[in-house]
Amino acid sequence: SGPKMLCMDLQLPEVFSGRFKALGSGFGSGFFEAIGQAQLEVFPGGIRSTLFVSDSNMTGVFATHLHESPCAVGDGGGHYQNPLNPGIVDDVNEHWPFLSCSVSGSCVGVAESQWVPERSALRSGLSVVVHQTSSGGARVLCADLQPVIVYSGKLSTMSSFVSRGGTVRSDVFGAARLEPSITGIRTFVQMSGPPDVVGNRSFNAYLKSLSCDREGHHYQNPAQQGIENSVNENWPTLSCDANGICIGSASNNWVPTSGAFSNGLSIVVHDGTTSGGSSGLEQVWLCADLFMPLILEGTFGLLPSFPFPELTIGTTGTVRTQTTSFSITTSLELDISPSLRPGSTTRIRTYEAHLHALPCALDAGSHYQDPMVSPSNASVYTEHWPTVSCPYLGRCTGSASNNWSPTETDIARGLSIVIHFTNDNLKMFCADLRRPVTYSGSFSPLSSFNMTEYHNTTGTAELVVGNTYIRTNVQLHSTSSANLQFNTHLHAAPCARDGGGHYQNTSGGAVDSVNENWPLVSCDGQGLCGGNASNEWTIGAGALASGLSIVVHDTPGASSGSGAKMLCADLERPVTYGGYAGFLSSFTNQSAYSGVSGTAELVVTGSGIVSRVQLSGSSGMAGHVFNTHLHAQPCSAGGGGHYQNPMNPGVVDSVSENWPTVMCDGSGVCTGQAMSNWKPTAGALASGLSIVVHDTPNNGGSGSGPKMLCADLALPVRYSGKLERLASYTGTGYGGATGTAELRVSATQIESVVHLHGAAGLGSNTYDAHLHALPCSADGGGHYQDPSNPGAATAVNENWPILTCTGSVCSGSATSRWVPLGSSFARGLSIVVHDTPGASSGSGAKMMCADLAMAVEYSGAMSVLSSYTGGAGYAGMGGTGTLYVGASGVSTEVQLGPDAAASS
Repeated sequence: SGPKMLCMDLQLPEVFSGRFKALGSGFGSGFFEAIGQAQLEVFPGGIRSTLFVSDSNMTGVFATHLHESPCAVGDGGGHYQNPLNPGIVDDVNEHWPFLSCSVSGSCVGVAESQWVPERSALRSGLSVVVHQTSSGGARVLCADLQPVIVYSGKLSTMSSFVSRGGTVRSDVFGAARLEPSITGIRTFVQMSGPPDVVGNRSFNAYLKSLSCDREGHHYQNPAQQGIENSVNENWPTLSCDANGICIGSASNNWVPTSGAFSNGLSIVVHDGTTSGGSSGLEQVWLCADLFMPLILEGTFGLLPSFPFPELTIGTTGTVRTQTTSFSITTSLELDISPSLRPGSTTRIRTYEAHLHALPCALDAGSHYQDPMVSPSNASVYTEHWPTVSCPYLGRCTGSASNNWSPTETDIARGLSIVIHFTNDNLKMFCADLRRPVTYSGSFSPLSSFNMTEYHNTTGTAELVVGNTYIRTNVQLHSTSSANLQFNTHLHAAPCARDGGGHYQNTSGGAVDSVNENWPLVSCDGQGLCGGNASNEWTIGAGALASGLSIVVHDTPGASSGSGAKMLCADLERPVTYGGYAGFLSSFTNQSAYSGVSGTAELVVTGSGIVSRVQLSGSSGMAGHVFNTHLHAQPCSAGGGGHYQNPMNPGVVDSVSENWPTVMCDGSGVCTGQAMSNWKPTAGALASGLSIVVHDTPNNGGSGSGPKMLCADLALPVRYSGKLERLASYTGTGYGGATGTAELRVSATQIESVVHLHGAAGLGSNTYDAHLHALPCSADGGGHYQDPSNPGAATAVNENWPILTCTGSVCSGSATSRWVPLGSSFARGLSIVVHDTPGASSGSGAKMMCADLAMAVEYSGAMSVLSSYTGGAGYAGMGGTGTLYVGASGVSTEVQLGPDAAASS
């Protein structure tokens, strides 16, 4: 055969799908009862569509085309055409999956094209439109094409397996994936382990109805409950070869409900040997929760190290990277300066691009490589290379896919995409890959809802906001909701205002699931309910700061429409608790890790927690792994015991507890992260939790080892001030403008929040705002910069809470992963808002300024009032009450204990 020369990885296509609905423009066509779906598969070199429609009134052939807009925009707009050859109207340059219908009204359409839509077009929304006749006519049906979400997760040992005598094996690992389509689902499981443990064996595996920590039953076809077989359930049985490589897959022609996806599905692997090999007695061994992909986004900027900035003027671009447990996929678009474009004779110019291991502020570091293989020579297989191709006319694009994914720890540390200069491979443009921001809250009945049937309903809502998309997820539980559906929407106001109206991408536009966000909630027979929805548009900082909510309607109680507003959840930003890590006084081997320092943080959302630990400065930690846990008491008490899920106490495992295991590289840079789908009680957070790192390398042969480092988890310190007009500002038009600025400072980050209102002249404009290095009396001085990396004037290296205004009400916020020096606070910091609309270029003149002063704290001891005659049930109860007063508002905190009525 000769030496191996060329190779191509075979990867699954990106899939978009949607359900057909009748169009108003086709009124009178008789096809308003049609049901069906459209699916578009996008491959690297082409597309394929598949359509299924059923309507007894449809026979013959119906003209069908891929259209350039969503259904709500001009009934799909015009035909979408090959972006490299626009203008020619035929089935080669356009995409025509004509529907062919039998005499019974069963219709199928298929088409293939050897070109790919632009990424921006797929994001903004394409559609498939069916016409009334084979030659065209009125548009009668339309299906919006939205991305099909692939769910995946990593396998880990079940706590129940350990409690029954099983052993946790760190050398057995794997992942599971679930792919829904318009016709059914496909699951795929891969696992590897030592040949003497898994070699030449088979393991039963099943799709389960709940997440791993809840150990649900087998998930069954929602239309055919009660039958236990591989047709009505999904069984991806694993078969292992002699080397311990195990693969399993299964397909079914049904799809789980949206409620099932929202409440959490999982795939479990059984170990038949622990109970004698009988499949009826085998234990659940491994489990993988099935999560949506993580989408990371970024905006390209010029790296300060690039020596020819004059060549790049006017270049802008964005990147989106999607990671699952199995894969990483990146797509980017770039509008480059004329100096970087190819000439009319060259036609195409390419620029190398790579995934890098560090943020842009650190010049991105080196290429990131597959974490599951040993460091190797750079290649398109072990690294991630979305090479950029720039045509003579049009936008530059790049994409890449790999069958591996970065670790959670590396994502938390910060990755980036770098585009290199062609001539000598200099780093030119860089985009930090940022996580979306998650807003969440808990549901409670609205005061306007006067029925009591659903007042026992509990649940949470979540809104994920990226640069170019949003995603909502709703989970509910109510014994009164079995097998019901509830219309649910993202609303434009807080629950205190009854949610207001629906939030719309285009205000005053179409009332549909494209221009609005509708996470329809479906419930199973046990009253477990869920719904989710995604849109390819995002929400401005002003709307987020003013307060959004998700409202569930009493649809079963309505004769038509959504029904009365019933439940509401305010969507709030996560709260971050953090602290600095230091040696515990009980630890006697401090010299082994001399010089170590670091931070720990706990991010609390409406649906769970994420803990993160970062350590460095000690060569003694290089190459080691340290067991780390969330602890129930402050460091002054040695951290106490592990904190456990308050809804499932007594179980010692990484599901019921939070274990951000710390792993250190060869230079002693250490990171750890852990996620849990439960959260501590408000009382526990108020009384003080901590994160403890153990000296595991010196554990005496077993266990975590002695407690070594501890970080108290405290709320951020708040600095705030009132915005006032600067004496140096000579402009007009903002008379009466007033507002506040706040800076929240934790051990690991800062977050600025700015509100401005009171002047009609503010309009619906955007105003640049920045954290400044001096007080307002000094006109704010210059921008404050990351003290560890001064010099780069970027939104990463500085803090820019840019304000967006709607109706002269303006809000902005910004988060930076660094903390100002203590001396800077002593000297005085400020936030300055610029008159950006009044400037021909740049931020504009400094207009308003707020000095940032620490909030004043008032506190006192709690005691029982002499007027209280309720008896001795609370004898001995005490506590504290604290009032924090800042320029932007007040907050209170109460701690009570010991509590004779512990469950109250």
